[in-house]
Parts: sequence; structure tokens; C-alpha cells
Amino acid sequence: MSQPQISDGSRFAKYTEDLPDRGQASDLVTQILREAILDGTLQPSSWLRESELVRELGVSRTPVREALQRLSAESLVTITARQGAMVSRMTVEDILEVYVVRENLEGLAARHRSQQHLDQLEVILSRMVRATPEGCPADLADLNLSFHKVIREAAANHYLDHFLTQVEFAVRRFGRTTFEIPGRAEEAMDEHRRIVEALRAGDAQEAERLAIEHMRRARIAYPDVDRPVIHVEASGAGQRHYDPKEVLDVPLVDAHEQLYYIREGYLSSNVDKGSM
Repeated sequence: MSQPQISDGSRFAKYTEDLPDRGQASDLVTQILREAILDGTLQPSSWLRESELVRELGVSRTPVREALQRLSAESLVTITARQGAMVSRMTVEDILEVYVVRENLEGLAARHRSQQHLDQLEVILSRMVRATPEGCPADLADLNLSFHKVIREAAANHYLDHFLTQVEFAVRRFGRTTFEIPGRAEEAMDEHRRIVEALRAGDAQEAERLAIEHMRRARIAYPDVDRPVIHVEASGAGQRHYDPKEVLDVPLVDAHEQLYYIREGYLSSNVDKGSM
């Protein structure tokens, strides 16, 4: 089928450059809308009205509906029976859940290597080191995603690649990056370097340990600006208040417990988390 017909002035025009020459219209529309959500062109909680998307993308309603259903399965879009589709929100609980999952998956992926992938990691690491002194946090974040993409590809595991790709989509929606924190870029470069050294030495166990530690440090360092203060209400004991960073600064096993408390309502926010 032909590509979507998008005018040069459309907000979706920039996404057509990476589209394949051929493909199902629903696949192409899905790719366009996904990228628009991930880079913030389509903001969280914004409505995705079929009539507007049909007009802007130059396709019929069917591929738009199919694309929205796929993006809903990826948790990027929320569809309700009466109100329609909107871009899903990313809450503090979502961020914590992503980091908990990512620690395990990244560790598993880091156990594998090939010379080709090691060379690619070295190239990306060199670019990050050169860019670190005066680098833009967003540019460093993009290079960081490229670094971790090579690691997951080296695992040559279809399911692991699929799950970590979904994690990458979530990470791109965080809105903030740990590279905004003074000194975090240098720390991350050192952590990356040690992972590559372990891989080159063929020490899969050490590479896994370092990858988990790396993701844990990123979880702890995640910017807490504009994040709600989380508190727990204890019966007869008043309220105990926690800084959001303190809540995240826990070992992996405790993070699972934190998620349980959040889901059960013992941990709550004093502001609307959906406004993050």
C-alpha cells in the first residue's frame, strides 16, 4: 500500500523520512504516531481524534484505528469506550516500575557479547566521553539509548529484545534524564566502561552485575524535580514523609515491595501524579 500522504507543514512531516518505501498503511501510521508520542509531539493526556488523524495522515479510518489499538497494547495510548483515545500518562509509579524491570532485563542482556557488538559499544562510548564535558543532556541520553540498544541486540534473544524495546519506549517518555544531574554523565561513562571491560574479558557474571548496578544508580539519580512527595499513613502513628529519591533509593527486592504498597494504596502522592 502507498505511504500516508502528509503535507510538509504537518506536525507529522518529520517522521516520514524514516518510513520504508513500502508497507501496510497501518504499520506506517503506527510508526509515525509512536514516534510522535515518544518525542513529545503528542503530549500525555492529549486526545487522538480519528477524524483529525485521518486528515493529517492522508489515510482512511481503518489504518488509524488499527494503529491506535496497537499503541494501546504498548501502553502508549489509552482507549475508552465513550471518550475515545488519548496519549497515556507517565506517573511516578510507572517510572519506578520501568526501572525495576529494566535492572533485571539489562543485567540478563549484558551476559552476551560478540566482537562486532563490542566494537560498536566502544565507538558509542568514545562519542559519549567526547560529548560529556559540554554535552547536551538530551544528546547524551540518545547516545545512552544507542549503547543499551547494542547490548540488547548482542543477546540475540527475540523476547529479550522485544521486552527491552518496550522499556526503551517508556524511558523515552520520562521527560527528564539523569544526565541533567551534575556529575552523573561522568559516573555513567565510568559504569559503561566497566561493563564493556567485563564483556571484553568474557566475564558474563561480572557484566551482568555491573549492568544491574548501573541501572540501579540511574534509578537512584533520576531527577526528583516536580515529582510529588510520597508519604505513608501509619495507623495511630501519624504520617511518615519520604523524599521521592529516598523511596527510589532501595535494593531491587525492596523496590518490588514499594510497588506493592503503591498498588495497595499504602503509598500515595499528595498531588495529582497524572500531572507530571
